[in-house]
Amino acid sequence: MTIKITALAASIGAAVAVMPFATQAEITVLKQDPQAGNPLSRLNFTVGGSIRPQFQNMTGNDGANGYKRNGFDGGTRFRFAADYYLFDDINWISYYELGVNIPAVFDWDNHYAKGATDTTRRMLYTGFKSATWGTLTFGQQNSIYYDVVGVKTDIWDYDMIGQAPGNGINGDYDGSYRTRKSLKYKKTVGDVDLYASYLFSDDYNANNGLNYKRKGGGSLGADYHLTDDLTWGTHGTIPVRRCAATAIKLTIKILSVPR
Repeated sequence: MTIKITALAASIGAAVAVMPFATQAEITVLKQDPQAGNPLSRLNFTVGGSIRPQFQNMTGNDGANGYKRNGFDGGTRFRFAADYYLFDDINWISYYELGVNIPAVFDWDNHYAKGATDTTRRMLYTGFKSATWGTLTFGQQNSIYYDVVGVKTDIWDYDMIGQAPGNGINGDYDGSYRTRKSLKYKKTVGDVDLYASYLFSDDYNANNGLNYKRKGGGSLGADYHLTDDLTWGTHGTIPVRRCAATAIKLTIKILSVPR
């Protein structure tokens, strides 16, 4: 019994050591209520985000990771979303998400990585949404790979190290994560969410003597909702990164908390 309790305590301690403590909120600034002669009534505008202080107890004498033991920013972000009703069931949508490294902004020594930027553009896209025709967006947005495969295992901090975004040159450019210059389409047909995207050419300077050029490529994906709590997702790309991936997600509902 003593051994089991000790092992359990160690497991809980390890989880807490890398756990981000996030505080999040979302506010509806303008609520959509279309009225004749009032263009502003067609707009739904929300702001939100999450502040994510984090501690990670990394062993060893690696001075480069000392800031993680002291406490650092685990991915604070602020988002702005607009939904404008045009006609019939066609809406114009836009989304912007800004990443903020709070310790770097205030120059808190030993709480952020050397050379870290204060802010990061996480996502910025616009497009059209229709209950009949689906959703078409363009800009920097989550890749289809992340939507149908990656997000299912992106639960704890550093889960993505074993995924494509953690092994490519940069997830914002190689098509594996928050992809830049991406045209994406989504349509729900019955229990299946269908995805298709095209990546336009882009360049990336890694500032280490290497330059990356993306010529372009396509991507297809599907999310099949087997039950309310079980989803099977599959994805494939060509030719940016010739690969195929699949994942199954089982959601266990213990407690429902409004976001």
